[in-house]
Amino acid sequence: MKPMLAKKYDGQDPTGWWMSEKLNGIRALWNGIEFISKDGNIFKVPEWFKNSLQSDIPLDGEFWCGRNNLEKAISVVQSGYAGDWRATQYMIFESVMPVNFDQRLEIAKSKKYSSHIQIINQVICKGRDHLYRFEDKIINAGGEGVIVRNPESFYIEGRSDTILKLKPYFDDEATVIDYKISRKTGLVASLICQYEDITIKVAGLKLRHKLKPPEIGSVITFSYEGKTRRGIPTSAMYISPRDYE
Repeated sequence: MKPMLAKKYDGQDPTGWWMSEKLNGIRALWNGIEFISKDGNIFKVPEWFKNSLQSDIPLDGEFWCGRNNLEKAISVVQSGYAGDWRATQYMIFESVMPVNFDQRLEIAKSKKYSSHIQIINQVICKGRDHLYRFEDKIINAGGEGVIVRNPESFYIEGRSDTILKLKPYFDDEATVIDYKISRKTGLVASLICQYEDITIKVAGLKLRHKLKPPEIGSVITFSYEGKTRRGIPTSAMYISPRDYE
């Protein structure tokens, strides 16, 4: 069981598609017994957190601690059973069933959940202008971006052009292969990373990361504004180690 992943929105007509806020949290699938990460690992979640979920309805969603709180969400899942789960919500995107998105959404909505389990609000898009206004509203409120979904699409594993993401910045993963050291401070100034088949520099390290950078060989998540014609991410900035899944 692996999640369906969004492709980048590239001006397609979104009329009649569902729009929702793109959350900045930790993706998690509910398989009826446990929460599973994108990589297939089991999250250590307290039993009380799972009590209102059904064993016969697999779900796709995200652990979320509010806008601009990704580090908090990472801390919770890394801490396992000892994490601050009472400050965490599981935001449901849909159920994972062999029917179209409209039906998957209705199946998810048909159940009652505890207050920390929420179904993310979905809005029918009336066109590109509506989509851009929706995005502006979310960005201005401190959100990350928008996800749009084809109501007739079926759930598949991996990236699909029936689910698209629209945001000022994008994120991806890379492997740390070296460090660039500041001549002035002697600290790590940026990370040299392998991204697909190219080498990139990832900046934006906070002081604690400069003092103790991600290990060479480890995978990190970084953000970027766009890509050059050669596929090189522009303005690559460090977000976090990819060690929580």
